[in-house]
Amino acid sequence: MTIRKLLILGTALPFLFVGQAAQSAEEADPSLIIELNNLQPNGTACRASFLVQNKLKSSLKSLEFEIVLFDSDERITQLLSIATGAFPENKSRVSQFDLPETDCTGIGRMMLNTITVCDGGDLSAETCLNATETRSRAGVDLVY
Repeated sequence: MTIRKLLILGTALPFLFVGQAAQSAEEADPSLIIELNNLQPNGTACRASFLVQNKLKSSLKSLEFEIVLFDSDERITQLLSIATGAFPENKSRVSQFDLPETDCTGIGRMMLNTITVCDGGDLSAETCLNATETRSRAGVDLVY
């Protein structure tokens, strides 16, 4: 192969990889993203804000999940049940909860315990749980 052919081929390669990356992003596995977005004091309570994104490729009639709170010593302090209601495909929702008599700085981490309801199309709670990703922007881990 001549140098000229190598140069021409070399300039085409980045475009091939960009095209493959775009195709991969469009064909990404369906997911349900649950993000602990913020924790902030609200009087004697701690307000927990969750951002939930439905990327399951199906609208949901209802979605409910449980979150467990641990203190800094890894002791369970609370169990929250969060319901979002109807949830269109590719939609994001914010849910806020006040945790009474809870100091935000006393929360060591949170854990997604389970999804109790995930009703939409052919989806089940188990299917949604298996497709769930957890994230946190609040300085406290949200794990699965």
